[in-house]
Amino acid sequence: MLQVAYLRENQNQVVRLLLKRNFTQAEEAVNEVIVLDQERRNTVQNLESIQSESNTLSKQIGLLMREGNQKGAEEVKARTFELKTTAKELTDKLSGIEQQLLDVLYKIPNVPN
Repeated sequence: MLQVAYLRENQNQVVRLLLKRNFTQAEEAVNEVIVLDQERRNTVQNLESIQSESNTLSKQIGLLMREGNQKGAEEVKARTFELKTTAKELTDKLSGIEQQLLDVLYKIPNVPN
């Protein structure tokens, strides 16, 4: 199975070699891998950003509780809950994207030497 990084860096060469191997859907398959990989990268970046914000807010909850600001802590908890829900959705989306990416990669034959 070809590596995504290799496909991304050598896209034109891979398509040319796959066409030499009579893989007629080479360009479509390679382009689909590139698009899915970019979508996966964006999703991972969003997920990590949300997790980072959630961690920061969780620390803030502890500080607010120590200060006795119960109302502020409850508001931050609500925001943390929203972030965790969003993170769960992104995790599910990421799993789907990764599965699609693997399915396409499995269909692409190795390039000839």
